[in-house]
Amino acid sequence: MPQDSETGRQGLENGYNHADAIGALLRANRLSNSSNEFDWNGSRVVIKTGSSAVVTRAALERVDAVVYGEATAQGWTIYRVEPRAFDENSIQSQSSNHNENYRLVRRAQIREIGEPVVLADL
Repeated sequence: MPQDSETGRQGLENGYNHADAIGALLRANRLSNSSNEFDWNGSRVVIKTGSSAVVTRAALERVDAVVYGEATAQGWTIYRVEPRAFDENSIQSQSSNHNENYRLVRRAQIREIGEPVVLADL
């Protein structure tokens, strides 16, 4: 379904809110108000949610991991993906305002390549 400016704004806001919720679960600190990058136990991570995760190549070079949260009836299932694995399994995002530097990995792939984060261990 195509997005207009309003649904795009809502999606962006939801992404920030979900990243904050996952960051709180991980006891991570947001590094910027303009990105979903966090400090998690001394590691720089970007937190993503949704049916797929889109991360720029620049961010993949900057972060130690991509953290992906999948909403469930019980809360969140969280995966940690190494930037190289993310890049190797990504395709170019097809959003109209994204160029070849925007890399997309679908939820099903993240489940396969990601390492589950056990919240009880934190």
